[in-house]
Amino acid sequence: MKYLIVYASAGAGHRKAAEAIHEALLERVDKKDVAIIDSLDYTNAFFRWIYARKYITFVNDLPNIWGFFYYLLNIRLIYRLIRFPRRVVNVLNCRRFEDFVLKNRPDVVISTHFMANEIVAHLKRNNKINCRLYSAVTDYRMHFFWVTLGVDCYFVAAEQTRKDLIGCGISKDKIFVTGIPISPKFSVSLNKQDVKSKFGLDASLFTALIIGGGFGVGPVEELVKKIGALKIDLQLLVVCGYNEKLREKIKLLADSFNIKAKAYGFVDNIHELMSASDILVTKSGGLTSAEAMAKALPTVFVSPIPGQEERNSSFLQANNAAFIAGDVDSASEKIKWIIQARGELGKMGIAAAKMARPDSAKDIVNIICTQM
Repeated sequence: MKYLIVYASAGAGHRKAAEAIHEALLERVDKKDVAIIDSLDYTNAFFRWIYARKYITFVNDLPNIWGFFYYLLNIRLIYRLIRFPRRVVNVLNCRRFEDFVLKNRPDVVISTHFMANEIVAHLKRNNKINCRLYSAVTDYRMHFFWVTLGVDCYFVAAEQTRKDLIGCGISKDKIFVTGIPISPKFSVSLNKQDVKSKFGLDASLFTALIIGGGFGVGPVEELVKKIGALKIDLQLLVVCGYNEKLREKIKLLADSFNIKAKAYGFVDNIHELMSASDILVTKSGGLTSAEAMAKALPTVFVSPIPGQEERNSSFLQANNAAFIAGDVDSASEKIKWIIQARGELGKMGIAAAKMARPDSAKDIVNIICTQM
């Protein structure tokens, strides 16, 4: 039995979800039977540039336009109109990905991005390959782009996501509420004081974790400035992703405002940083949100981008596990209020724990292996 796990590097979340499934799958099957690839590595250069690089620029520089098109294309009639041309564009630009799939002929394809769904489903409909196609959705609310004829099963974040997908016309028998796939590391309980000690943190101080996303996206620098100006007693853990310039700026800001802060680049131990923290401040990517819920970590979402981030944050706020802050001023004030109202923090932590699916990747693998 050959397994192919596919993601697209449009942001870090799809890759991390794929890696989580890969990690869990290797506990069940031989390594030689499993491959994990970035589908964009098998597309033409211009298409890859648009998907992987201009996406980040677009959502940051033109967020309202991004949101407009996100919601427009999630209208059933509009989606039906663009479904065929979208499919043609994907197929024409993904010939090398098609060739890879046909050459390797996997028995199972597990996708964490809707583009791969489209290509593999196209091959199935044309009887070029006979495989099971599984789609792991990486947001808490659905978009029509995930809906593809030929997907055998969908793995979704929550009951609301399941209802969204049924509303898109997918049979309930094809939908499993597993949670967004996150690393099995998040299912391991860690002692907060031990983790704080490992990172050289003050065990008595309130700890806020600020994550700017895989590419250092978000108003991280401005947020640290505002928190520093509050003159409150806390310590910050700031994850800057691949943005090394931002990391250096955070170090300088910490010295200037005389606050305790540690700045990190791209990390692979976010589960430990979350375990050491009392609150998370971030953008509202599905993957990071799912990781926070697994650690029962209350979250403040700062200026969520219209579209999937806005819907993720609204969903978690409606479930009392998070707050939405419209700007950095609001975010810093919410952090100050939470420090002073610890009872509210505890309530949010309980709500987050109810949303937690720490074994999501393992559950996905168990379902797949049971069906094969």
